[in-house]
Amino acid sequence: MRIKNKKAFTLIEVIVVVALVGIVGTAIVSMMVPASNVFGRVADEVETKMKAGQVMQTLVPQTRYAGELVIGSDPSLIGGDSGKRYLYAQDGKVYLYKDGAVSDIFTDEFYSGCTVDFSFLKLENNLIEVTLEVTQTGGGSRSELKTSVRVLNTQEIGGTEGDILTYTWDQVPAGT
Repeated sequence: MRIKNKKAFTLIEVIVVVALVGIVGTAIVSMMVPASNVFGRVADEVETKMKAGQVMQTLVPQTRYAGELVIGSDPSLIGGDSGKRYLYAQDGKVYLYKDGAVSDIFTDEFYSGCTVDFSFLKLENNLIEVTLEVTQTGGGSRSELKTSVRVLNTQEIGGTEGDILTYTWDQVPAGT
């Protein structure tokens, strides 16, 4: 009886191929993990910048067109004058007090994973600088935006830099 020559892999060849596939697979995975970490950081930065843009787009009209507004970081500034509006940041959120009631400008879902803080600086008569900072909780990314806002509907801006600005508003005569 004649034995036919069958071609097959030896055990050693199979072990070598499995070892090589394991080494190549490990190299690929070790390159993918840092890439996914970079992707996560970039996604956090993009989200932080988007939130900063949204907050700034809300704060600018609130300050530009307000007739009478007190801006600060201390909610105890809110007085009994229900005609005034108070804009302040507390516990990483932005609040607006008007018509005797406090409202959070954004939803809790918006603040999820981030804190918001702002400051205002009087530059000249009715020009203020708004500085906004949005930070991811847990030491993540941080985004800071600055813009200048010309305040309308007011004759004078008083107060100190940074913490408290008060718009004093009297009916502005036509043509002024």
